[in-house]
Amino acid sequence: MIENYILLTGGHTGLGLLVTKKLLSTGNKLGLVIRSKARQQQTIDAIDLPENLVAEIDFFYADLSDQAQVRAVA
Repeated sequence: MIENYILLTGGHTGLGLLVTKKLLSTGNKLGLVIRSKARQQQTIDAIDLPENLVAEIDFFYADLSDQAQVRAVA
């Protein structure tokens, strides 16, 4: 059962990756905003969690310094 849907930026590396892992392991569904499709696979590899938890991530692609891309994701 999904507790919450949480949208994260920066959830693919560093402290954000730890937050991503914790949120997934506690029953949440995540939307991760990342810059590119290449980072998606890097993120999946770095998460190192069971496939069923990885399936709880929706990936959105945007460079957050570009307002047009931010609007497109929104």
